[in-house]
Amino acid sequence: MVAIVILRFKPAEAVRRKGLHFADIKYAKERLATFTKLVESVGLSVWQIGRTLDDRNVVIMEGSADEVMMLQQVMSATGAFDSIEAEIIEHFDAILTRAERVRKIAADYRPPNEDEIDRMLLDE
Repeated sequence: MVAIVILRFKPAEAVRRKGLHFADIKYAKERLATFTKLVESVGLSVWQIGRTLDDRNVVIMEGSADEVMMLQQVMSATGAFDSIEAEIIEHFDAILTRAERVRKIAADYRPPNEDEIDRMLLDE
């Protein structure tokens, strides 16, 4: 099952100074098409593209974590972005699919904030 991905990135200052969002509509449309092609080339599917008030571009898409990592690697290598962040949102069905395994693993895991007295009390 694929995940929903929210990608946020801030273009570098040199890119922002070109006025991509307002200076030349034809150029802006070309950049949008180029970026959409890049996203699709790694296997992701674009739902929406927009911009926030803090000058970040936001892309909502669908795909896998591996595809998001590949996209981030390509974008990062260009040097054209000051920051790139991705939030991966799993469908609830995927969470339920592995719930039993997670429960078993969690039962055996000793977290670093648990001391021996806590463990003895839990075992009782």
